[in-house]
Amino acid sequence: MFFWAIFRQIVAVLILSLRNLMRSRQALILENLALRSQLALIEQQYLVGSRPRVRATPAFRLLWMWLSRHWSAWQSALMLVQPETVIRWHRTAFRWYWARKSQPCGRPTVSPSVIALIKRIHQANPLWTPERMHDQLSRIIHEGADHPSSACRQAA
Repeated sequence: MFFWAIFRQIVAVLILSLRNLMRSRQALILENLALRSQLALIEQQYLVGSRPRVRATPAFRLLWMWLSRHWSAWQSALMLVQPETVIRWHRTAFRWYWARKSQPCGRPTVSPSVIALIKRIHQANPLWTPERMHDQLSRIIHEGADHPSSACRQAA
């Protein structure tokens, strides 16, 4: 009985060694990186000792998103998370990236009613500096004017 257990282990090591000889060096390096990242995550969580369940860090997620894009056998090295989880991380990052990229940049738009109000205040008080107009508009907004047209009457 003991002999067969040792024999099975030796055969398994030989088969794995033959398989590793057939694989490319890049695939071995990527697998080594994947397994080491998982070990590092477990070690980090163990040293902190705050969580009984391993929680992925942003760097770990980013690494696995990169591995899933550039390594065809990335699913075989996963031990801590499911392949669907890595795909979900990738989709979430993609959505976040495009949401950030599609946000308008620069100043927010000013409504036409506010522009009309500024023009009316300027026509009523042509000697006011932009700073004084800004202060007056801030005061009007702070007092809680009901409508921009009422603010024009207060400023004049």
